Amino acid sequence: MEQPSVAILPWMHHPVDITRCQELPVCSVPLMERRLQSVLEENMGISKLFSVQVALWQETVGSDDFERDLCINSPTESGKTLAYALPIVQNLSTNTSDRLFALVVVPTRDLALQVKRVFDALASSLGLHIGLAAGQSSLRHELSSLIYLPGEDDGPDPGFLSPLWFQSKVNILVATPGRLMDHVNKLSLKHLRYLVVDEADRLLREDYQSWLPTVLKLTQFRLAKIICERKVKPLYLVTLLKSLGKEKCIVFTRSVESTHHLCKLLNCFGDLKIGIKEFSGLKHQLSKFCYPKFNSPKTKNLVKPKR
Repeated sequence: MEQPSVAILPWMHHPVDITRCQELPVCSVPLMERRLQSVLEENMGISKLFSVQVALWQETVGSDDFERDLCINSPTESGKTLAYALPIVQNLSTNTSDRLFALVVVPTRDLALQVKRVFDALASSLGLHIGLAAGQSSLRHELSSLIYLPGEDDGPDPGFLSPLWFQSKVNILVATPGRLMDHVNKLSLKHLRYLVVDEADRLLREDYQSWLPTVLKLTQFRLAKIICERKVKPLYLVTLLKSLGKEKCIVFTRSVESTHHLCKLLNCFGDLKIGIKEFSGLKHQLSKFCYPKFNSPKTKNLVKPKR
């Protein structure tokens, strides 16, 4: 009997089970900077790394370039903050120029302060500068702590143009989404190497002024984008659905009418060999009836309008 498929992203098919990673003494962590090791043991009183910290270190630190996404699922108080802070500080320790390399976004001011304290402790002896944008001070004062502003280094000539203007003062920025959006157009994100979304379920559940699309647009991350003319969008969608194979997915559209038309169109492609269901007010479908159908092995894709 065929087992029903589970809705999961392709790159998450083979997760790393952190419970299989043994705790490791700090002195035995491979490739760790001696200065970082000293900070952990002498300044922070940490003698060993927990399982999640060991697992993430093994995935991110080494001779190969780190060019992939990671999703960490670990219980509260398991050491997730230190788990992502350690490899970021380690990998940036050889580059302390006036550029913003890492952005950590957290949902609350209290959590931002906690995360910054961890980064401050780790980066204290490595020459890295940590910034905070969480509404602790006025916008102007906060911004002046993150970038060089005109008037700070004007020199004797009133018309003097400083090469430092608008350059970053920090290498790692910890921010809440609202405060980040207040400053984002004045920050240079083109050198960003790390984007950490802490408590991702909470941050992605709400819009927060569309902070994530804005950040991605301002970075030089190599994104998998499909840009096409309006008339051929369904063809690109069909190709994408074929490439996903048995993966379940939800396709959001602009309106109820678009949902209805797209669902009819996709069902015309017999070679897709997948079940496509419409979920919209036009069909008077309620979620309690529709989503059980989506969980059925026969239904692979659900088309619905954005609310």
